[in-house]
Amino acid sequence: SIFTSGSTGVPKGVVMSHRGMMDFSQWLGETFKFTDADVLGNQAPYYFDGAMKDICAAVVHGVTLQIIPRKCFSFPKLLISLLNEKRVTMLLWATSAVTLVANSGVFDLFKPQFIRCVAFGGESMPIKQLNVWRRVLAKDVRYINLYGPTETAVDATFYEVDREFNENESVPIGKACQTHYLSHSRQKSSFPDLYHWRSGGICHAARRHCPRRAGVDVAMDFGTR
Repeated sequence: SIFTSGSTGVPKGVVMSHRGMMDFSQWLGETFKFTDADVLGNQAPYYFDGAMKDICAAVVHGVTLQIIPRKCFSFPKLLISLLNEKRVTMLLWATSAVTLVANSGVFDLFKPQFIRCVAFGGESMPIKQLNVWRRVLAKDVRYINLYGPTETAVDATFYEVDREFNENESVPIGKACQTHYLSHSRQKSSFPDLYHWRSGGICHAARRHCPRRAGVDVAMDFGTR
């Protein structure tokens, strides 16, 4: 089982299927184009759902996994120094960590030199902080927004940033990961707006549209993003 952070609710443990994780691992490799030359900077603890991407990349695709000490996120200069020393090429971080670094002002003094991809998820990515990263890093760096309930084997949709965003816009959740699709419930229910996330024919989660709950209402725009 893996655990959610509780940032938008109550922390909980979720039992994952091996099949769902295998599908997710395959999709990760195809989308992020991992090679054995990549070094991934691990931000999330191993019991947290966000770490599943790091573990899959290392075990299945041969990526070098560099564990980043927690204290580095309290001292951004140490963080950037470590990323450069270890030649880290990929970051699959929680949005809060990406935002923290952007707000720290460390990029005025130090810049990551080897990053080729920054992926973020867990909550909505603020455009202001995203643009800070895009101004600092090389023009060919990929930025990928990941979204999904933990029950869907961590992530269910992705969007690769391919244009400039104004600060009054939101980063879309994009399209379904290759192993997922979104379907409307045809079962009799007191909730006519119930949607299911499915992976490999297995229904992993059901989400009801609820504007007051962060993130859930975004899923209702799935077909138009």
